[in-house]
Amino acid sequence: MLGEKPVLIFIICFFLIICSPVSSAGIPFTGNHTFDNLQELIADIPDESTYLTDYQQGINKTLTDISSSLTLGKTALKASNASEAERQFSFVIQKSPSSVPAWKGLFVSLVLQEKYDELFNKTQERINLSPYDDWVWIERGRVEQEKNKIPESLQSFNKALALNSKNVFAHYYSAWSHQGLKQNQNAIKAFEKVKVLSPQYGGVDGNIGFLYLGMNEYEKALPYLENALVWYPDWAEARRSKAMILYHLGEKEEALAAFDEAISLNPEYSNTYLSKAEALRDMKRYTEALVPVETGLSFEKNNTDLLMMKGDILMDLNRFDEAHGIFENVTTIYEMDPDRKNNVFNGLYSWWARGYSKEQLGETVEAKSTYSRALTELEPYMNSQSSGDQWHLKSKILTGLGEYLQAEVAEKKAQELGYNEQYYL
Repeated sequence: MLGEKPVLIFIICFFLIICSPVSSAGIPFTGNHTFDNLQELIADIPDESTYLTDYQQGINKTLTDISSSLTLGKTALKASNASEAERQFSFVIQKSPSSVPAWKGLFVSLVLQEKYDELFNKTQERINLSPYDDWVWIERGRVEQEKNKIPESLQSFNKALALNSKNVFAHYYSAWSHQGLKQNQNAIKAFEKVKVLSPQYGGVDGNIGFLYLGMNEYEKALPYLENALVWYPDWAEARRSKAMILYHLGEKEEALAAFDEAISLNPEYSNTYLSKAEALRDMKRYTEALVPVETGLSFEKNNTDLLMMKGDILMDLNRFDEAHGIFENVTTIYEMDPDRKNNVFNGLYSWWARGYSKEQLGETVEAKSTYSRALTELEPYMNSQSSGDQWHLKSKILTGLGEYLQAEVAEKKAQELGYNEQYYL
């Protein structure tokens, strides 16, 4: 999304949520707040025999068909054949509409096929059948999150909690909905509830620490991140965030050492290079700031975030011709991306930066032309939901075009929305 800050969100895998019971061992720590890694994380659906008691008086042949289809569905999921899994689980539901493992398996198969509209409809079908299953409301909320219906998702999680106030997963996912609604204090309360219900999941401390960091409450954030690192000492993002906090608390050299420690844990994690470079830029150590950027680019030569940082540092060093070449490369990557939303902000910023570089090189005609192109590219993304980053970029473009009054209005809007120049720090 345009202007969205890079935030690493650690969340429980969808499949483990709906198919695994909550145990005293705590919530599994399994990757990002997306459905992307399901195939690597698929585990067994609960044993169908647990759920077939309602059919023991039925025809043995029907029970055999149900059991066979459940087994075939699970096998298909493990083989990443989601469409076949969907077919098998749908058959079971047709024969036995209240079969919990079949519904859970069907939900997973639909997720793997990204059939979110159908999945939403199926959750409603299951709710109509049995509105008192908290796990269905959780799944409903997860689909609503995926469809960016955040207020609705929070309502679904609250319904799950009304059915079972100790459902740790409902508290966990509701925290993300609160965060999506910028209700950070409520998100923290929900994560704290998770800690009470599942004290052995230290990852929640990291989540709380990230929230406090985003709120610039550094002293509150630090102990949570330190506790998270006790549980997960190799968590590079937590170490990066700790380094950022140390920097903001004035421990700048200690922060640089902490960035290096985070890099040693995960040398291919680009955000750490970006944060260290940002810190060095803030300290006016521009030549040094190029070093982490170049190292990061050695792993990902087309990483537009790293390329943007390199271009900005080159402009700090008044090396505008080199910077212009870097930003041209970013624009090319953006325009060749079949799914441009992945690089929207970087692509649009690169147009402004190319104009600014040309202006500094004295090529005013080309600079004005490039600023105009930047504004043309940006305008379709400007609406009531535009971020502070977008308004700040618009202000910079308008300044380049000599529209100073309009630029002032746009910058005021950016500041009202909480724009922060230090993108990675």
